Amino acid sequence: MKTEQNTSGSEYVRLLPGELFIKEHLTNDDLTLKTNMKPATSNDPNVAKGTETLSESLGLWMLYAVEKGDQGLFAQNVEALKAYNYQNGWIAWKAGGGNKTPVATNAL
Repeated sequence: MKTEQNTSGSEYVRLLPGELFIKEHLTNDDLTLKTNMKPATSNDPNVAKGTETLSESLGLWMLYAVEKGDQGLFAQNVEALKAYNYQNGWIAWKAGGGNKTPVATNAL
């Protein structure tokens, strides 16, 4: 198990192996989650590409932060949601990956 400093820089948070893998291999530079480890391309806007982030993944990551009691991780992902997946009152189901406009939907 690995530890890292939390967002305040004073305490250390335990990283489980799965969390460590996600942080090292499935996180974009902007701290959003990647859809795939390898880059992918598609002309179909309904297909998520490698570096795009999905709201479903973000929601599960936020739930993990709540279950773990990691307020810093949760807050970090709230900011990612606001910055990349939220537009005009809608949560985009996918965003990032070079797309300038997130893809919003009214599905739950």
